[in-house]
Amino acid sequence: MAKITRERLITALLGGFSIAALFLFWYFGTKYRLEFYIRFKNVPTPYEVYQQLTQVGLSNKYLYNIAISVRRILMGFMIAIAVSLGALLRWSAAGDLGAVLGLLAGAAFVPALAVALGAWSRSSKFFEVVYLLLWYAGPLNRAPGLDFTGATAGALATSIWASLAILCMAAAIVARLRS
Repeated sequence: MAKITRERLITALLGGFSIAALFLFWYFGTKYRLEFYIRFKNVPTPYEVYQQLTQVGLSNKYLYNIAISVRRILMGFMIAIAVSLGALLRWSAAGDLGAVLGLLAGAAFVPALAVALGAWSRSSKFFEVVYLLLWYAGPLNRAPGLDFTGATAGALATSIWASLAILCMAAAIVARLRS
């Protein structure tokens, strides 16, 4: 079993903090109808989303749409891991947990973003443009906060990209339910 070090504890706390911050931003954005890159007038509150989730429950349509979205995201994740297997093994052997987690967060984020944007826009074009801009701004220019590949990312950036991957997965499921 891995030894719990101060660095790993800080990484876990930052991950939890980023998820909590995301939900707080969502809650206050919907409560006060903020307009900060997102217009929260039409965004449901976290409680409304929870109510809708409990209403939909375990219906067949819901489970089918979840299965399709998760399958697509997992296939993209597996391809990303296969492509980056060399780096993953090297960082694992060196004991660089931050780099491994960064790579896994990036490998989860990209397919989740692709499925979510594809489901919402009903086209691959939107994802292609967003991904190109993200790639140029982040990994290509080695911008630590925007590098979703984990190559230059720290613990906070990794936890943010992991949180965004989870948010994109939820958005993909919601988009499939709406169609």
